[in-house]
Amino acid sequence: MNGEGEFEKLSDTDKDGPVDNNDVKVDVVGGGGDSDDKGEFAGMKKEELLVYSTQPFWVRTRLVLLILFWICWLGMLIGAIIIVALAPRCPPETSWYKSSISYQLHPRSFKDSDGDGNGDLPGVLEKLEHFTYINVGSLFISPVFEAEWESTTDTPQQIGYHILDHKAIDPIYGTDDDFSALYAATKALDIQLILDFIPNHTPITHSWFNASKSDSEGDYGDYYIWADSPNDWLNNEGDSAWTYDDTRGQYYFHQFGSDLADLNLRNDAVKEELESILHHWLHKGVMGFIIRDASYLMEPEVTTTDDSTDDSTDVVVTTASVTGVTDAGALSTVAATTEESPSGEGELRNNPENHDILADWYNVIQEYNNLENTTYVIVEVEGEDTAELVEYYGEPAQRAATAIYHPAFTDLTEDWVVTDLDLDYNFTEHLKSNNRWAYWASGTSDVERIATRVGMDNINLLNMMVILSPGTPLTYFGEEIGIWNTVAAEYEAVSPMQWTDAADNAGFSTNTTTWMYLTDSYQDHNVATETGVDMSAIEFYKSLTALRVQEPAFYQGESELAGIIDDTVMAFVRYYEDWPAFLVAINPGGDAVNADFTDTMKHVKSYGKVELSTYDPSRIGRKLHLAEVHLDAGEGVVLRLSN
Repeated sequence: MNGEGEFEKLSDTDKDGPVDNNDVKVDVVGGGGDSDDKGEFAGMKKEELLVYSTQPFWVRTRLVLLILFWICWLGMLIGAIIIVALAPRCPPETSWYKSSISYQLHPRSFKDSDGDGNGDLPGVLEKLEHFTYINVGSLFISPVFEAEWESTTDTPQQIGYHILDHKAIDPIYGTDDDFSALYAATKALDIQLILDFIPNHTPITHSWFNASKSDSEGDYGDYYIWADSPNDWLNNEGDSAWTYDDTRGQYYFHQFGSDLADLNLRNDAVKEELESILHHWLHKGVMGFIIRDASYLMEPEVTTTDDSTDDSTDVVVTTASVTGVTDAGALSTVAATTEESPSGEGELRNNPENHDILADWYNVIQEYNNLENTTYVIVEVEGEDTAELVEYYGEPAQRAATAIYHPAFTDLTEDWVVTDLDLDYNFTEHLKSNNRWAYWASGTSDVERIATRVGMDNINLLNMMVILSPGTPLTYFGEEIGIWNTVAAEYEAVSPMQWTDAADNAGFSTNTTTWMYLTDSYQDHNVATETGVDMSAIEFYKSLTALRVQEPAFYQGESELAGIIDDTVMAFVRYYEDWPAFLVAINPGGDAVNADFTDTMKHVKSYGKVELSTYDPSRIGRKLHLAEVHLDAGEGVVLRLSN
């Protein structure tokens, strides 16, 4: 650049020699400046900056920015505190079976997918949205296994409990692939599958029984309980527990009908067979079992007379010895029982040895626990002795069951009163410790439908009791819409599910003939007609289940039982730590009452807001003083407690 500020052209060579074209050299010459100032900083110097920084304008600017910074910081802090305070708390973690609504269905009566008149597994898959709509979290499917359908006695066998192969799906219901598809779909919806397990007996048409009666010395000879002559034991129907078999020439033992022979559960081979059934379904993703007839598993020791000795002394043998093999030798006949022997109807139940074999199965099932889910063991027991039944839970060191299946509400009829409930057993003994959990059933295939037993007006009341009681509620299919009994006396509670009001089988099947009669209630009581209608059976049921699965007080909390108030009202409080507590009160009587709850329960506060009412939906949201709560005849209420 020349002195006038113009660039000077450089030649390809300079005085020192040629210049590489890739190495351009540019000299910048300041316009008139001295060469001694070259490279010196030309901006504001420190002294000048200090002068500007002390000017009032910049002082005020810095102060305003500082104030804005702290205002923003405090605003974010306050906002974070408000968000934390007002945001919903994370509910407490708990096992799936505690937080879920369980639903039992008979697959033959639920939905027919192929038009043959029989419900099937693809039909269940087709209706999965029904379970999500009513907040079902676990699905208990009654036997889908290969079963005997042609009866060998006067009792018809059309609902699959006479099982021939516990590991195979009966062709009526579909295939193994159909079960796998159902499992995959329910898993995607976070719905767990529970199956029946019937280990006490098999039908006498079972391959094991045929092999046992044909060859007493063969591999299956000791799979059942045989005797040369019967003692005086009675089965649960009050008849002799022994029936003669011509092929084997001996009597076989049966605690139920003569078409169901009891397995010899003291035989290790039998126990291995049964454990393999559990493994089979656990591998397929099943998360729980209801062990049926658990009260009858092990027969008690029997006192007999040893005719092989000269002294006719009493000796004790177990039922495994009744087959004719004893340590004493030659004792092959059960000759008689003494007065101490259990011989009356029902007296063979609840042998203490039941607990040991149940504990073995419990351990097998618990092997499949994982980080995502907990396997579930429910046992079905019978008896009148509360302490005896409670023992089936086992102890922490030897658990026998996760829960006891108890149809506590299935005996109630239209004129029921709260005194009909065994409160001491149902709400106290069952739940004294964390080691115990109840599995409440309001209906089964063996009893009349709720609508028939207690009347349509009491359906919501009974569902409120079952769903909000401590434990896991089990709804029998159709009870959420109020299905009545069918006209078939032997199967009054297994009529097909009523999906619509259509005359062609209420949406159950496209076949003109179904395996079981529809009830006369299908036009008014079906899923399509009731859905979306205020206070219909299904909508009230949905409100109950939503409360049950959303509130920790119900699925995780403890209970305080008020008992019976004024001889007609039953009430209990559900509470959990500092989460909202609830008072549930029911009045099944024929008269309205005003109940005072303030003196009966320590967890009751001064007021309660009505969450649900079976009688008057206009009461929802009202704040009531708990010293005087009005309950109409047949009304149940749920109150959210507050001061």
